[in-house]
Amino acid sequence: MGNMKAADFRYCSDNLFTVQELCDAEAMILSMLQWRLAQPTILDFLGAFSEHSDIGNDHQEAHMMSYLADLALQSQVHMDLKTSQIAACIVVLARFCMAIPDKPLWKDNYIAVTGYSFDEVCDSTVILSRRLDEVRTLAPNLRVIDRRHRQHVAVPLIAAPTVLKAYQARMSTDRESDTP
Repeated sequence: MGNMKAADFRYCSDNLFTVQELCDAEAMILSMLQWRLAQPTILDFLGAFSEHSDIGNDHQEAHMMSYLADLALQSQVHMDLKTSQIAACIVVLARFCMAIPDKPLWKDNYIAVTGYSFDEVCDSTVILSRRLDEVRTLAPNLRVIDRRHRQHVAVPLIAAPTVLKAYQARMSTDRESDTP
């Protein structure tokens, strides 16, 4: 459509509404939407996940997730996955990269927070990992992102979901063996 004005909409409505009525309706709709007209980003979803769980409560984990989100924005992963899926995968990939003892990749209560099961996230994380590897290969000089995060982290290429599932199982086994 080009640049339509309120008078154009009035004309399209067969002069059923005045220009002022159309402007008032637009203002009311925008107010109800709280001026949120854009699609949520990966960071919006990560923020929502952290509000309702312990995702990203650790400063280093939050920083790693932000780094991976910035890399994901440079990739074509949005062609393969929903934004909320990418955010869920970033949680798993950040924890996998950091390999923090006693911190599982995914907890059962994350299903309620994100809407994704661990199996779904594992499958999608493989796709994210491949797309991030492509970004690193095709645009190896991502200095702006690396400088912003003050790091150059090697993000592993995960070839199959079984790698993540085995890691998760090992974390569960380690926690059970530590419990008296």
